[in-house]
This record gives sequence, C-alpha cells and structure tokens, in this order.
Amino acid sequence: MTRRHFWQIPEFIKFRTVFENADTVLGVNDRGEHKLFRKDTGSISFDERAALGKRLIRLAKRKSVTRVVRLVPRLFPQPV
Repeated sequence: MTRRHFWQIPEFIKFRTVFENADTVLGVNDRGEHKLFRKDTGSISFDERAALGKRLIRLAKRKSVTRVVRLVPRLFPQPV
C-alpha cells in the first residue's frame, strides 16, 4: 500500500514516499536527501497528527519543571 507522505518521529520531518514494500520505505525530504526506514522500528508515522502529537510530547518532556514553577507566579500574581 503506497502512501504519498510520511513523517520521521520524533523530529517531525516530512518525507515523500519514493518506494515502499512490506518492510521498508524509501523517502526524500525537502532538501532532496533520500533516507531508508524500516516500518517496524516506530521511527516513522504515516499519520501527520500522530507524528505531531509525539513531537509535542517530546518537547513537553524537555521543559524543566522549575521553569514552569517560575513562570506560574508571573502569570498569576498573588494579591498583596
């Protein structure tokens, strides 16, 4: 089953499908670089929304809790 585009996870890089078989997909990105992926590794997604969701989860994990704790008092100041 050939699909036109897929996304590399977690980088969220879009690839155009050049060749696909049962185990692998060969894609080309916007820079013209070809890359071969195995389907069973979970490093690609054929659904853009699912790939974006995984990217956002990874970005949220990178943010430290202390930054969020410091930001909350600025957004919601306590009455004096």
